[in-house]
Amino acid sequence: MNNIEFGQVWKIRVDGGFRYGLVVSPNSMNQQLDKIIVIAISARKKAWPTRIGFRLQNKARQLCLEDIATLSKDAFQEKIQALSLPELARVKTILSQLLVEF
Repeated sequence: MNNIEFGQVWKIRVDGGFRYGLVVSPNSMNQQLDKIIVIAISARKKAWPTRIGFRLQNKARQLCLEDIATLSKDAFQEKIQALSLPELARVKTILSQLLVEF
């Protein structure tokens, strides 16, 4: 299997099907542990402050920062693309607001 790294979008096997997810766990964790932290990706658009729009395979999608999961490396099927640095900076900002600022 390829190295699973922060900022990459992967096709992930879930419940007999698949979905796309953005890896948000740090690379040091990804290398050492069997679990990877991902943010879900959806085609359903919501005007929520926890959503970030982006293009995935030339289609409009949203990162669902309210939908965080920890998945086994065995579920990761195929690396699709990596997010741009500006997109990742926005993800980090919203995640820090969600997880740190109460």
